[in-house]
Amino acid sequence: GSIAPWAMAVELAEAAQTWPDDWVLVFQCRERPIDDYGRKLIAFADGRKVVVNAEPVPSQYLREVVASADIGMALYRTRNSDAILGKNLCTIGKSSGKIAQYLHVGVPVVVSDLPSVRSYIENSLAGVCVSDVAQARPAIEAILADYSCYSAGAVHCFQKEFDLESHFAQV
Repeated sequence: GSIAPWAMAVELAEAAQTWPDDWVLVFQCRERPIDDYGRKLIAFADGRKVVVNAEPVPSQYLREVVASADIGMALYRTRNSDAILGKNLCTIGKSSGKIAQYLHVGVPVVVSDLPSVRSYIENSLAGVCVSDVAQARPAIEAILADYSCYSAGAVHCFQKEFDLESHFAQV
């Protein structure tokens, strides 16, 4: 996805430093991270805890790359200190392509606890909502403890909320 302050990539990479040794945080970049924030992220890329693939994947391989994940991460910063960064992120709802891609292939997600996202993620048991990066590890542990349930929830959530084929007849 995007490597930007609003996507909290650096903060997530920093948190990953305390995760168990058999967990790896992988960033598949949508575009080459060439700014200072991107360089901060790449500095965490040690190949053990954090891997950054800075080369965008051709679209025909994206589903395969997404399916290779055990858990998808979709965290969004909606505040910077006390300043709101914008209503766009607060109301991201179903416009997050990243979340839809994960759910489509049955990958449960850890997502920001935003009302527009919580409504469909928690109702389907497709993942866990967190209010900050520090909650990512316990959220991952919860998903891993009942992975088959969360994976089935992810598929169900995609079919119910995102699958155009199942909703097209209404159009």
